[in-house]
Amino acid sequence: GVFVREGALDDVLALVSEAPRRDLDAWAIALYTARDEVLSRAEASTPDDPRAVGLCALSLALGRVSPTPLAERAVARAEALLDATRSEEVAAALIPLLADAARPTSEAAVLRWLPTLGAEALPAVVACGGAASAEVLLAALVGGSRASWAMASPSAVGEALYGNAAA
Repeated sequence: GVFVREGALDDVLALVSEAPRRDLDAWAIALYTARDEVLSRAEASTPDDPRAVGLCALSLALGRVSPTPLAERAVARAEALLDATRSEEVAAALIPLLADAARPTSEAAVLRWLPTLGAEALPAVVACGGAASAEVLLAALVGGSRASWAMASPSAVGEALYGNAAA
């Protein structure tokens, strides 16, 4: 196989952090031998680091091709980064990654961004959500203070609500 050597890791990570997300599984295979170092760098990144989202995305891809403990660490890092960020752009990039990972532990972090990102966050709410998500969605759709994003896309909210009720 083709694997990245430690001396080339910085250059490869700079390239990968700019790569389209669809290519990450291939990069994860090439970076498999450096998986612990990649995850360590993701864990050390901050929300204002321009490579943070790319490192989280790559760590989650490595988690798909690696043993479960690495996958759980990668999800925990993405959740922590989402919790720590104040940037709508960073949150909008992280939420689809957490939707793909589909872990119930992501629910609170995703729900925190639902009022800001609205319908853009619904796939993650469906993938990660449970009872708390169902309550928030129902309140947004028919509660006393209806959310404008919910009123703009009531069908999507209804589908998300149904998906969470069935879960």
